[in-house]
Amino acid sequence: MRTRSSLVAVIIVAAIIGVSAIVILNYLPKPSTPELPPLKPPTPEIPALTTIDLSPHDIPAGITYDPSNGNAYVASSADHTISVIDGNSYKITDNINVTGRAYNFTFAGPIGLAFDPDNHSVYAAGAPYGMVSVVNVEAHNVTDTIDVGGNLSWIAINLQGKEVYVVDSSANSIYVISTKTQKVIDTIHTGQHPLGIAYNPDNGKLYAPLFLDNSVQVIDGKTHKIVDTIKVDEPGAPKFIAFDSNNWRAYVTCGNDQVVVIDANSTKIIGKISMPTLPYGGYYDKTGQFVVYDNYSDVMRSNREKLMASPAEIVFNPDNGYMYVVNFGVGVLSVIDTKNMTIVDHIATPFSAYGIVYNQKNKIIYLSNEPLNSVSLIHRIQ
Repeated sequence: MRTRSSLVAVIIVAAIIGVSAIVILNYLPKPSTPELPPLKPPTPEIPALTTIDLSPHDIPAGITYDPSNGNAYVASSADHTISVIDGNSYKITDNINVTGRAYNFTFAGPIGLAFDPDNHSVYAAGAPYGMVSVVNVEAHNVTDTIDVGGNLSWIAINLQGKEVYVVDSSANSIYVISTKTQKVIDTIHTGQHPLGIAYNPDNGKLYAPLFLDNSVQVIDGKTHKIVDTIKVDEPGAPKFIAFDSNNWRAYVTCGNDQVVVIDANSTKIIGKISMPTLPYGGYYDKTGQFVVYDNYSDVMRSNREKLMASPAEIVFNPDNGYMYVVNFGVGVLSVIDTKNMTIVDHIATPFSAYGIVYNQKNKIIYLSNEPLNSVSLIHRIQ
C-alpha cells in the first residue's frame, strides 16, 4: 500500500525528472485510502463531479478547449492520442491519433496542448517524440508536424504575437514557434528545469517556473529576452503558474505545500498561501472502484488520515475570481479567493488529478486523472 511518505516522494521525483515520471505513477500501488462509505448524504454546496473514461487510451496529461463551442481536447500520452469531448453532451466524439502509429506504449506524448482559434488548431507537444503536431479541429487530422527535438512537455500560446512556446526541461530551453509559418523561429535559454510555462496577455510576458533554480523567469513576448528573475527560495521548487487577470497577480505552485503570489507590475512576492494537510478525496469501495466523496466538508472534520499537500497544476476562473489548485496524489482541489488570497473551499477529486483547465464556454473545470485514465468534470462552480 502507498504510504504518506512514499506518495510525497513520488510527487517530488515526478517534478524533478519531468514528463517521463508520469509513466511511473501509472504502475504504483493504489493509495492507502480507507474502504469506507461517505459519512452522510451529499451536501448541496459541493460541486457536482462526473468522470469520463478514456479507455483504452492511457495516461492523460494536458487539456485545452475551443472557446467557440466548448469542445475539450485531452492528450493521452501513452498512445499518442487526443480525445475530443463535446462541449454540450460531454461525450467523447473522436480520438485523434497524432502520430499515425499503432498503440505502442512509448510514452512519448503528447503532453501539453494549446488551442489556436485563428487557425482552428490544437498544438500538441511531444508527439511524435521531439516534435509538435498541429491538429485541425474541423477535420480532426494532423496538418503539420514541427521538428523541434528534445524532451518536449508543456506548452503555452501567445495569440497576440501568433507564437507558441514549448518547454524542453532537459535542455533548459523554450522553443518559439510561429503559428503563421509553423516554424521554429527562436530558442530561449532558461535556468534549470523549466516546467509549466504560461503567457500573460495583459502584459505580454511569458513566465517560466524553474524547478531546480527556485525561481520564476519573466520573458518579453516580443524580444524573447529574459527581463526579470523572481526568486522563490522559500518554499522553492516552483512548478506551475496561473494569472489572476482581475488583480494583476501571478500564482505559482511551489514546494510541497505552498502557493506564492507575485504582483505582476512590481514582480514582487506579495503573499504565500499554505496548503493544509487533508484527507484523501475518495476511497476504494469493495469492488475496487475509486469513489469520490460527495460530502468532503465532513471528511475534513473527521479523524481520517491527512496527507501533506502537493500543489501542482493551477487555473484561474475569471467568472468568479477563484484560483483552483490541484493537490496531486491527494485528490483535492483547493479553492483560493483572489480578492484576499485565502483558501475558501476544498473540492474532492480523484487522487490522480493532473492537468486542469477552466472551460469558460460551458463554465466547467476539466481535470485529467492520469493513472485512472479518465477526465473529471466539475459542474456548478459559479
